[in-house]
Amino acid sequence: MFTSTIVPTIIDAQHPGAGSALEAWRRRELLSFLVWRDLKVRYKQTVLGVAWAVVHPLALMVVFTLVFSGMLKVNSGSLPYAAFVCAGLVPWTFMSNSATLAMRSLTENVPLITRVAIPREILPLASVLASVFDTLIALALTLVFIAGLVGTLPGSAVLLPAVLALQLLLAVGIALLVAALNVRYRDIRFVMPLLFQLWMYASPIIYPLEEVPPTWRVAYDLNPMVGIVHCYRAALFESVTFEPRLALIALCSSLLLFLVGFSYFRAMEPKLADMI
Repeated sequence: MFTSTIVPTIIDAQHPGAGSALEAWRRRELLSFLVWRDLKVRYKQTVLGVAWAVVHPLALMVVFTLVFSGMLKVNSGSLPYAAFVCAGLVPWTFMSNSATLAMRSLTENVPLITRVAIPREILPLASVLASVFDTLIALALTLVFIAGLVGTLPGSAVLLPAVLALQLLLAVGIALLVAALNVRYRDIRFVMPLLFQLWMYASPIIYPLEEVPPTWRVAYDLNPMVGIVHCYRAALFESVTFEPRLALIALCSSLLLFLVGFSYFRAMEPKLADMI
């Protein structure tokens, strides 16, 4: 008479591969499904549908143009202010939206956190990639808009995918950080809108870099959005001279924030199911 022993399978939250980038790649079908689900939920039963991807930056562009160009006479050099500010609002909207959606990605998917063995970083990553879809639509219309205002687009516009990839590195790092922080400190959702509002005014979105006092530039340029916005404008406008120093600072600071966000998320990952 033979006896069989049933060996239970234990799902360990601290499995070394559970949060690895390789495991996330293996679950790319799940990632694609989550991105598609986020897009469907976002635009379900909306009148304008994906047009909402451009309504927000377009509305801000109109307001900023009326206030800062029409009333405060902010100097945008040889560029029409509307085109100038639009080139800054598209990357900023991507950063703001991706962080806001990623912040809620864990707390709004509790069953996936507590009942399913998946790499948890897939959830904030899906929110960021869904925001990329919106950004591509807004960027395509921005190209048409700028070409209409300025007359033509420079050949450097082909570098926009590289600039978007740089910003994606920063967005993923911030998404992982705020998603994990929101599980541990639920009041982060009240703090983040204020921080992002301050961050926007500390970035050259509505004013040119030349308006920043030289004595502040060393600290100011450490802001990764300074180099990213500059790279967008250098790719879109011939009159904007590309500064490799700003691009290098943006790359280094974005990489640093990515490593900080990824490390903090990995440290929090074993505790997520209990804390959420």
